[in-house]
Amino acid sequence: MNLLFDIDHTLIDTNKLRQLISAELIKALNIQRQEFEEAEIKYTKRLNYKNDFNPQDYLTVLSIELEAEFRVLSSIFFEKESLYRRSLYHETSKVIELLSKSFRLGIFSEGFTSFQSLKLSNSGINRYFDKGLKYIFRRKLSPESISKLSKPVVVIDDSREVVEALCSEKEIVPVWLNRKDDTNHSYIKTIHDLKFLISDSTPL
Repeated sequence: MNLLFDIDHTLIDTNKLRQLISAELIKALNIQRQEFEEAEIKYTKRLNYKNDFNPQDYLTVLSIELEAEFRVLSSIFFEKESLYRRSLYHETSKVIELLSKSFRLGIFSEGFTSFQSLKLSNSGINRYFDKGLKYIFRRKLSPESISKLSKPVVVIDDSREVVEALCSEKEIVPVWLNRKDDTNHSYIKTIHDLKFLISDSTPL
């Protein structure tokens, strides 16, 4: 059985990552947070969808608005691996390592491939995922994207929309990772922490 994981808010606390990177950029540029946030807004207003975030475009806008060297911004955003490692959920590394001994692990994520891959690499967990099972799409719920998944497969995702869409697909077993509260889905297996994937009470 193959296990596919979403990345953002499933393996990595993306909100924390954004906060850590922003703090480093503000410190490096020696500017006020408000000034930085105003520059950020000018970029985010251009996005039609949150997963359209493109680091290169983002840094270009910041560079122009804050009159900063792109090279300085880029080195922090792309090369400061410690920020990515600190953004992993506390249980991610241990659970992924244990599961990799019994299952083929992969990725089912949405966004730009280069950025999603960078998150895996910089956070130190890339080695646990099979190269042939990395599915990163601009729109992962499109019929074309879903058809490319190697089945049978279990998909672990924090998005209720995603797991509900997948539950009607043959040979795909969705698992909802609800980190927000104690709510369980009425008909889809629900966990609230990745460690439940290796618990005797919720065996895969």
